Amino acid sequence: MALDGDIARRARAELPLTWDMLAQATEYGEAFLQDHIDDVKYALFATVVDTAEESAYNRRLLRYAGKTVALRVIPGGIDWWGDQPTARTANDEREQYPDRQSALFKLYANLAKELQEQWPSIDVLLPSTTPTRRIWAPDSDAPAAFQTPAPWLFPNQQAGGAGATGTTGA
Repeated sequence: MALDGDIARRARAELPLTWDMLAQATEYGEAFLQDHIDDVKYALFATVVDTAEESAYNRRLLRYAGKTVALRVIPGGIDWWGDQPTARTANDEREQYPDRQSALFKLYANLAKELQEQWPSIDVLLPSTTPTRRIWAPDSDAPAAFQTPAPWLFPNQQAGGAGATGTTGA
């Protein structure tokens, strides 16, 4: 199963390494990514658009759909990268890998902001049969009691910071 189409290509462009790793991971795979692509298509177009038909849509709308798919797969990417080593030591040498989880948290925040800002100009591009709705962009105008705190503001559980759980073992 190959992930084809303009929306999949645009989503992959937002997080290429994570996209490829999720596609290959047995825990996720291409079906995980395709489910998110189909969900976004259904939310925007009220149907799952065939990949051959995607090119008929406005480029801005396709870019928005790709960014929305990327936003939706970021939690899976954060989870996947959390299971990967961040450093290795061999023969008195230490190699440090990039902190991909932090980069994905930042990308999530940036994409969420972009999508929220772009929604009014995207809504008018949707087919007239599609009911107007908000999709997956956080609503910063909601009362604070109804807003979920940003996940990157939670304490780092692995660093033993405030709120860390677990035992040190003996």
